[in-house]
Amino acid sequence: MKDIKNKVLQIINNKNFKRIAIVVILFALIFGFYKSISNSNKDLILVNNRIDRRQFQIYKQKSDKSGYDKIDTGTFPSGYKLNMSLSHCEDNNNNSVDISSILSYSDGKAEVTSNKTIMCTLYLDEINTFYRILASKSDETNPLVKEYQGEGWVGTANAEDRFFTSHIYSWYVPSGSYGGHTQAENVSTVKNGWNVVFAGYCWQILRTTENEGIKLIYNGVPDIGESNGVTTYDCSENRSLYHMGEMEKEYNISGSKKYADSYTSSTSGSTTTYTLVNNDSSTPGTINITASNASSVVGKYTCGNTSTTCTNNNLRKIVSIKEGTTANVINSTYRGNIGNSAFNSSSSSFSLMGYMYNEIYSHSVSYLYSNEETGVGSMNINSTSLNYYYSDSYLSGTNAYTYCSGGSASNIEGNHTCYTLAGTPLQGSAIVDPTNSGTPDYSNLIGKYTLQSTSSSQNTSSVMYYVVGYSNTYIYLIKVEKNHPLTYYQKSYYFSQNVENGVLQNPTEVKNFVTQAELQTDQTSWQNTWPFVYSNYSDSNVCITGNSCFSGHTTQSYYGYFIYYDATNPYKFSNTITYDTNTNKYTIHMSDDPDMNLRDSNAVSIWDLSQATEYNKIGKAHYVCLDGNNVPAKNTLECSSVGFVFYRDGNKYYYYFPLSSGKYFSTDESNSNVFNNDNNILYASLYKSNVNNTSSLIKSRIDKWYEEYLLNSPEEALIDSEEIFCGSRKIRAYGNFAPDSANITGSLSFYYNSSLSCPNKLDAYSKTETTRGNGALLYPVGLISAYEYNMLSSVPYTLLGENYFYHISPYMYNNQTYAYVNTGSLLSLDNERGVRPSIALKGNVEPSRGTGSMTDPYVVEVSNS
Repeated sequence: MKDIKNKVLQIINNKNFKRIAIVVILFALIFGFYKSISNSNKDLILVNNRIDRRQFQIYKQKSDKSGYDKIDTGTFPSGYKLNMSLSHCEDNNNNSVDISSILSYSDGKAEVTSNKTIMCTLYLDEINTFYRILASKSDETNPLVKEYQGEGWVGTANAEDRFFTSHIYSWYVPSGSYGGHTQAENVSTVKNGWNVVFAGYCWQILRTTENEGIKLIYNGVPDIGESNGVTTYDCSENRSLYHMGEMEKEYNISGSKKYADSYTSSTSGSTTTYTLVNNDSSTPGTINITASNASSVVGKYTCGNTSTTCTNNNLRKIVSIKEGTTANVINSTYRGNIGNSAFNSSSSSFSLMGYMYNEIYSHSVSYLYSNEETGVGSMNINSTSLNYYYSDSYLSGTNAYTYCSGGSASNIEGNHTCYTLAGTPLQGSAIVDPTNSGTPDYSNLIGKYTLQSTSSSQNTSSVMYYVVGYSNTYIYLIKVEKNHPLTYYQKSYYFSQNVENGVLQNPTEVKNFVTQAELQTDQTSWQNTWPFVYSNYSDSNVCITGNSCFSGHTTQSYYGYFIYYDATNPYKFSNTITYDTNTNKYTIHMSDDPDMNLRDSNAVSIWDLSQATEYNKIGKAHYVCLDGNNVPAKNTLECSSVGFVFYRDGNKYYYYFPLSSGKYFSTDESNSNVFNNDNNILYASLYKSNVNNTSSLIKSRIDKWYEEYLLNSPEEALIDSEEIFCGSRKIRAYGNFAPDSANITGSLSFYYNSSLSCPNKLDAYSKTETTRGNGALLYPVGLISAYEYNMLSSVPYTLLGENYFYHISPYMYNNQTYAYVNTGSLLSLDNERGVRPSIALKGNVEPSRGTGSMTDPYVVEVSNS
């Protein structure tokens, strides 16, 4: 024992022990002081992605949502939110602590603030954002959601080609049976999985977005009800088929119509009947609207006539008076649209296919024929025509003035003409059968004049008709007008199949009609006039100035007229033009041009524009000189304006862009100096940096709708302003616009259905400018693209509601600009079709309730978002 005591004393007296003891004592004092501070002041514990097991127990919701599993991974799971009702915290004495006062939790991070030791048990629920809901269905067990694999996808090899930062998923209904279910069953499954009520409207989920949100398309107004104190929404196909559309349109309210304060409606099948009613139960009255009283019906409803009932989209509400009797109205329309609209007011330019556009180069149209000759018309031989009055003579101009009613002597010249029957007019029936024998001789009408009037007292007109013959049940007539004498219309034509040295060989003379004097010499001479022999002279050489010339070639012959082309005076077409800035004139360069460097081997002189072998030559030589009226000029090589001819329709009309001041049309993308030039109207219309200057008509109407129903609403904060609405103007094929085209009946076509990438930023419409979005939109709303629609399915009827609605995608251009509609048909831009806006919700937006079915749609409520 003594030895142990001595040993202890030695250790205590040891200098090193003293140093250690001092350290231990100091450590104890510091620890005690720290503990004292921690017990008297707040202790902040911050855990970033790490689970402090002394502080937390974590339970994560099972994938089937049937319960919770305890996790021990050492990190907080991402993609989860705190379930406040299940989670709880206790102190060292197992006393419950108000969790809301000490704990805050966000995805992947927890923070506790307390002045004592706390243990928290946290229950985490999966964050049910729409992105996660749809993405979770993209697996082998649910074949109706597919992952986007198109051009520009995030998984491409080159980083610079990665347009998207997140995977994109869309609903998909393959054609035929799939996944053990029929096509109809798969359609039903998708339709009952994608419905959303947002801001009081029905929407459908198209796909997810690169910002992990969802792209929606408008699907009308829901039927609203209540169940156990909770508002219910019905977006099904069985809801009310029609409602008052929200988009204003112009409507002329002049004249007498019934108006009322309100209306009632009833639906049977696809027809909704509206009945006008007044608030005081009085009968709706008829009002004759003029400019002076138009404002009196603002706010009232009308069927547009004097009836109190109308069906489907005929009911209108008068919103305001624009001018005079032109009112702004909203009308009943299909539930899937905010209304109907044209894409733009005109389809005459490919500029107008843009959701926004700037410079407009509209085409012109010409019927590139020589004059139509003869001008013989026809009239049925029937009781009406035989009741007309006919005469052997007539008076015109000042000679007829005393028989004309109204006006003065000065206004009967020019267009203010006056004809009157002279002599003793008789009805046709008395002329063809004067003895009433029952055997009419219609040749008795030939050489007579008629005003085509059944009234003997109404014997004046600005037009007179002369009967030139009859055949079967038709009478043939020449129209006499503008104070011209009958002889003004009398012509002879010379026809032959052969031409030598510019002279017709053995031509045959044909008159367009014979006069009364000639009939007196030969009563059957009318049988050899044009209306009766025309079929012999199709595809013949013709002279209209004499019997020894060659003026042209007939291509089509009818009893009323024939068409000929002047072979001695052709149109000159070339693809090589120059512009002189000193003279402000263009020069068309032909194959024999004096300047060897400017000779165009494809230049052509065309006189017969009816033959495909001739007019298709224009596919390689588009430019022609224009005259002072911007009409193609014959045999002209120098001019102030040129036409770029690009199309010929079945009615033989030729379409061209009139160009002046050095403008031209070029598809040569390989030559940047030529293609990327402001004078190139193709570049200026589609690709120039200022191309998005003016809103299209449909965009203006969508913006107005947004202002009325979404702007400054609580829900607007949930809309993604970075989302892209891609109206790609990228050209897929130049068709007949190409300089080496085989014909001029093809089309300029666009990549309306190629991918989601939208590489041209000018076409990537967004509210906020990003690396992809152009920031050109006033509001974050637009139209879906053709590709987005076709991502959904090979089945065209998977969208609910009205199927005829515009997409943002340009389709093609030939003699009109066509946009894509979901029917897959061509639709000219100035046609009115449905308007279905599209928006995107942000990636953190969650549904507060609902299953996505049509009768139990996902509901987005701002208070729970």
